[in-house]
Amino acid sequence: MRKVVRSIFVLVGMATAAAVGMHANQARPDSLEMACERAGSDVGASVVRQAWTAAYTGDGVEVQFCILRGAYDSPLTFERNAEIVHFVVIGTAGAPVAGRYTFRVTTTGGRVIEQGPAEIEAGAGFRRGCRADVCQFITEPGEHVRAVGVKLE
Repeated sequence: MRKVVRSIFVLVGMATAAAVGMHANQARPDSLEMACERAGSDVGASVVRQAWTAAYTGDGVEVQFCILRGAYDSPLTFERNAEIVHFVVIGTAGAPVAGRYTFRVTTTGGRVIEQGPAEIEAGAGFRRGCRADVCQFITEPGEHVRAVGVKLE
């Protein structure tokens, strides 16, 4: 009987350690890119509301976006209860592809925020962010992102 009880404690301990390890890996992504892989992940004082989603595919590239929701008590005032959209460009062709991109975000407040056109060279197979003044959008506190778009020239 003692061996059975001891075995149960060992199994429960191993399962608990595995669960804690998995939770720690999920709750603490190494980067914004990793956090955006899964809705609900937190990065800094924000939580991923929408994981990487394709906004455009074609011409040897895929443009993806991720939406994060800033915490009510974020240390950065402009992120408090606001949404942050990050765009990235992924090369789907074998060689780098350059293009001119214009990014657009429409908010629940009816605002349309547009940035670009900007020249971006997409590397094959990996996400390439661009300057924050082109590929990052922050809504007003309380606003949500209603739609996103991208236009290639």
